[in-house]
Amino acid sequence: MKSVDKFNSIFIYNGKVEFRRSMDGLSTMVQEELKMNVFQNSLFLFFNRRKDKLKILYWDKSGFALWYKRLEEEKFKVPKNIEGNHLVLTSK
Repeated sequence: MKSVDKFNSIFIYNGKVEFRRSMDGLSTMVQEELKMNVFQNSLFLFFNRRKDKLKILYWDKSGFALWYKRLEEEKFKVPKNIEGNHLVLTSK
């Protein structure tokens, strides 16, 4: 995976995610629910309900890549006051 600073934006999805979804299901969510271009130079983050699992989807110019992280004891610190269906993080 390339460095996070090489991506234009990071989008945190604010909705329920079925964590059995893979690349195709998550990319469809980006296009249909977020109304975004999944092929843009961005990271799309999806958390499970308990916030102990994370999936990161991105297009790397030759195909989709999906990273998965499961925490054993802790939880991810996700912003709680997200309005709408996503939060955009940028370095600018």
